[in-house]
Amino acid sequence: MNYKQKLGYIVLGAAMTLVGVAVSALSPSLSAQKRGEYIVCTGLTVVDGKGNDTIRLTVGETGIGIIIFDRTGEVAIGLGVDEIRGNEILLSDKAGNTAIGLRADQTTNRITVYDKTGREGFGTLYADEIGSSLIIYDQPANVKWKAP
Repeated sequence: MNYKQKLGYIVLGAAMTLVGVAVSALSPSLSAQKRGEYIVCTGLTVVDGKGNDTIRLTVGETGIGIIIFDRTGEVAIGLGVDEIRGNEILLSDKAGNTAIGLRADQTTNRITVYDKTGREGFGTLYADEIGSSLIIYDQPANVKWKAP
């Protein structure tokens, strides 16, 4: 490489540095690490080192949700606060199907155990303004026993 080529690369590098400094001087500061500053968004996904979703935070028209994924990418836990459905925690099995649900809405508090496909399959214990009840299913949506 001769002297003119070296000088050309030095000038090109200096010009690129100046452009970078000018752009950073004109751009607003994006430091979210300082205390008192917030990241404002309607959804946030945290990923692992491989880019797989690990936690997802969503905000919708009627509520807020947090989903935590297991190492295989299946939904493990869902937490929701919704104007229509109420407050809800859903625990999933290893396949990502809902296994147990806890819900508190305007009128009813309930615990539901789901079958392997994620449908109400074993039973529901609930309490409302009238009283409490336990429902046992022999298959989804087919009541085998109910008290009272």
